[in-house]
Amino acid sequence: MEAKLSPVRVVKEPDFLEDPKIQETIEDILYPYRKKKDPVVAIQFGVPPDGEEEWREAIGFASAHNSYSTTKIGKLTKHRVEFHPDQAWEIHQIYQMVEHSPHLEIWIDQMKLPYAATLWLPLLWFYL
Repeated sequence: MEAKLSPVRVVKEPDFLEDPKIQETIEDILYPYRKKKDPVVAIQFGVPPDGEEEWREAIGFASAHNSYSTTKIGKLTKHRVEFHPDQAWEIHQIYQMVEHSPHLEIWIDQMKLPYAATLWLPLLWFYL
């Protein structure tokens, strides 16, 4: 008696270019002037375990937003909050609280741009 083997099913992985999210990201990179979504400005600052009291006001302000998140890296806790351009005043407020943080990072559309704190944020506050 001969054993029958089931046929091997070939599962074709979809090409990453067929993914609509990836396609949208590629379009944004190639044609930034066509972009329809507002940019997202994220402010991220790190707080060591012994410095939570010093940054309590900034942590409280950031944690009040829906887009607030934290990440633990070693002993450092990174607090991140995302804003849209129509929240320019709130971006200014949180920046004033954390501008002297040694672990401050500013992200615009998920990218760390050069001069984000010294050029892009003041331009945002000036025009909005």
